[in-house]
Amino acid sequence: MRVCHIGNPNSLNIKIFIEFFSRQGHEVHTFGWGPYIHEMNENIHHHDFKKVKNGKNPKKEMKLITKDTKITPGKRNPYAKVLFDIYEFLVIKHKIRKIQPDIIHGHEAAGNGYITSSFKKIPTILTCWGSDINKFPRESKWIHYKVNRALHDVDLIHVTNEDFGKTISKDFNVDFEKIRNIPWGVETEVFDQDALEPEKLEKLRKRFGLERKDMVITYPAGFRDSKLQNYVNLVKAFAEVSKKYDNVKLLLMAYNRRSGIDEVTGILDREKLWDRVRIIDDYLPHDDMPYVFGLTDIMTLLHDVDQMSVSISESMLMGCVNLFSSINTYRNAFKDNEHCIFVNQKDPKDIAEKLTYMIENLADLKGRFSPVNMERIKKNNSRDVQMRKIEDMYGSIMK
Repeated sequence: MRVCHIGNPNSLNIKIFIEFFSRQGHEVHTFGWGPYIHEMNENIHHHDFKKVKNGKNPKKEMKLITKDTKITPGKRNPYAKVLFDIYEFLVIKHKIRKIQPDIIHGHEAAGNGYITSSFKKIPTILTCWGSDINKFPRESKWIHYKVNRALHDVDLIHVTNEDFGKTISKDFNVDFEKIRNIPWGVETEVFDQDALEPEKLEKLRKRFGLERKDMVITYPAGFRDSKLQNYVNLVKAFAEVSKKYDNVKLLLMAYNRRSGIDEVTGILDREKLWDRVRIIDDYLPHDDMPYVFGLTDIMTLLHDVDQMSVSISESMLMGCVNLFSSINTYRNAFKDNEHCIFVNQKDPKDIAEKLTYMIENLADLKGRFSPVNMERIKKNNSRDVQMRKIEDMYGSIMK
């Protein structure tokens, strides 16, 4: 089988498809600005718009935002982006016509859905991620038009939970029969507490400035939209919790996003919390994520809308206790005080109270939640289970 993936191939959400199908012996084509930074094999054919040869993975260093870090807001030229989008569209169209794939798999509807759906004679699948449905189409009529066209014109739509699929069907009037719900799979052999290397774990603990006695609260989802993701409310709640417990630390993963960063750093300045909070700025290898969750006691996701982040399963496998916003996506998948703890994500006081409860009862909660969560994930959400379903999905439109 020859398959083309349209989307940033270095994204971890796309990498999993590239790796699986290339290792199965299929011919996989990818496109992007710059080299493919993950491990290559003979079945991966990367088309670099910059025409730079693939070499060794570029070495990057994890950066922490500190009190002395000069933070500058990211600037984007909207006209340049339009030109890049047009150029990408034309180049990918040209290359795919020459490749003549058996199937085209687009990722993230707002950015890559329109070009994916433009191929009428080749089977097409579009994976939706979250903000491409729940955020961007609500902010721009042009993006709404592109996403709507894409959802109606592709052959199948892939989502990672049923509630998200229902949102797409309802908001865009899409036939629910063309939507396939296949959760993000987890590498259960990698996210395994017994597989952690003690030396690497201690090295990362030292890099974060943590001590063994510390209780760590982690927010892993990036600073994309402070109003929708509520990490500012988490920081406000932590400011209260930190007054009660000297050994509690907060780890925030910004992923080079800047939404709400001034408000976050303002709280840290005002409450003198820089020694208690760590902000990872732009780069952390995914190979380090089992160790991040291995250092974590409480993992928090306080989104207003979500497509069910893979970090949920990853953190549960590593024994974390989870604090989730009270939204349908999570409520339909988990039970309060059985799999996780739910909270009003808009209320810092409620967040602080729930964190306090979790800190006080951490050992009991881990003992009750972890066995149940691990069994569910290994049975239903392993990477192998997921990708076999993806494989069947491909076959269903290639016949």
